[in-house]
Amino acid sequence: MGSIGLPYPFFASAAVSVAAIPTLFFIEEKKTSVQGGGFTRSMRELLSNRDVAMVCLAVFLAEVGFAGFDLVIPLVGSSEGLSTIIIGLILSAYFVTFLVFQIPIGGLLGKRRIRHWIPIFALSSVPPYFLLYLSRNPAVMAIWMGWLGISLGALFVQSGTLVAEIAPPGEESLYMAFLDGVIDLSFPVMPVLVTPLLSADLRSPFLLFSLLTTLSAILLFLTGRTPNRSKISKQ
Repeated sequence: MGSIGLPYPFFASAAVSVAAIPTLFFIEEKKTSVQGGGFTRSMRELLSNRDVAMVCLAVFLAEVGFAGFDLVIPLVGSSEGLSTIIIGLILSAYFVTFLVFQIPIGGLLGKRRIRHWIPIFALSSVPPYFLLYLSRNPAVMAIWMGWLGISLGALFVQSGTLVAEIAPPGEESLYMAFLDGVIDLSFPVMPVLVTPLLSADLRSPFLLFSLLTTLSAILLFLTGRTPNRSKISKQ
């Protein structure tokens, strides 16, 4: 669509968004009683929770790499003489593998301790960044992006699940919304970090992303034991 005209992808996105709105009316919600004190008390408890802070910071660091895909991949691809379609296919490899693998990964984890797996997902996201830094072949670059769609995607999805488990009963949506709000700060932060590197080497941001993801894994390894939701309910 972008090859036909730059406005068309935006028109298509708007159309898909409008088409999705009716589906919201078919979602059933289960009302859960929450503790007294309201939003202020909930936010105070949330901000004082060390595990939540650690997970949010860790996923924020990892999300910087995700936010940088749409900037770095097109620049690198253009410098290698790749067409817009090939660049788009390289980017889409991430989302295809994300779509295919995240539900099976969630099913395989089942009742296992998610806290033990999330740092592994973060660490397994580091090698693809180094490989993207070295790769010149678009098909190979698509493979590494697909790898990130599995490992980095699992980090994002399972981190949301972990934060929901940390949350007191009835406040899961607040905790997950806080996580999303914090990690989405990566999008305005990313250009500030990445743009100075581009003048030296268009591929150097991949090394930055690998460093930030390594720091993310370290923080996740340091995250303490999370309260069991059933225990909270009994209390």
